[in-house]
Amino acid sequence: MDKVSGKLTVFFEEPFWVGIFERIENGNLSVAKVTFGSEPKDYEVYKFILKYYYRLQFSPAVATVVKETKRNPKRRQRDVKKREQKEADEQRMFELKQQKKREKHKGH
Repeated sequence: MDKVSGKLTVFFEEPFWVGIFERIENGNLSVAKVTFGSEPKDYEVYKFILKYYYRLQFSPAVATVVKETKRNPKRRQRDVKKREQKEADEQRMFELKQQKKREKHKGH
């Protein structure tokens, strides 16, 4: 499965507001520049993305190194612990259901 990531940076470049769309797909970077004019509101940028993103003319793709973001080791440890706790809870619930099922059939 291909990994695609995108980024939009909006900044003021005298005398207009400009947006730079960056798209990284399969390790290739391509960019598109959009001039907004006056300062765009958040909802205006969102509306622009929804309406015009697929019409943007991106530059030819250039190979780039995709840097993976490192997660805090404590965060990773908490996530692993949480996943293990969830699996233990599911196993405990399964065993409880099996025990109840066996108790129902004891009298027969």
